[in-house]
Amino acid sequence: LDWGADEGVDDGRGLRIVIMLHMFSPSDLHTNEDKQQLQFEIETEVCKIGEIEKVTVFENNPEGAVAVKFKEAKSAEKCITTMKGRFFGGKEIECDFWDGVTNHQVKESADKEDARLDSFGDWCDNQSSDSDTGINYDYDSDEGPD
Repeated sequence: LDWGADEGVDDGRGLRIVIMLHMFSPSDLHTNEDKQQLQFEIETEVCKIGEIEKVTVFENNPEGAVAVKFKEAKSAEKCITTMKGRFFGGKEIECDFWDGVTNHQVKESADKEDARLDSFGDWCDNQSSDSDTGINYDYDSDEGPD
């Protein structure tokens, strides 16, 4: 029996998630737009290799880690052979299968969390209230609308 060994270098494990390192520096990602732009650039490049299901940028990771999940294992393998050793943003990319164990997510610092929560609080304070919309809500009534 031949399980498609001629179709690529699939080692039979069916691994579809690739971790790429040195894709960014955490200081490069100042805003959500920066993260989205990086994600878009990576998606644009790796979709040439094969169909992707998801790209995850681990924004606080000091190694600049990005995970790419492909629809098929052979695309993940091709990504590794294509991207490993290439340069992106002046840095040489390291690329390999996700080991299934390593968590590349890095918790944000307490200062960053405080700043994010303050920003969210400011946003909440500036949202419209019921009186701003011109709609009269009667929360105490047991009856339905007239």
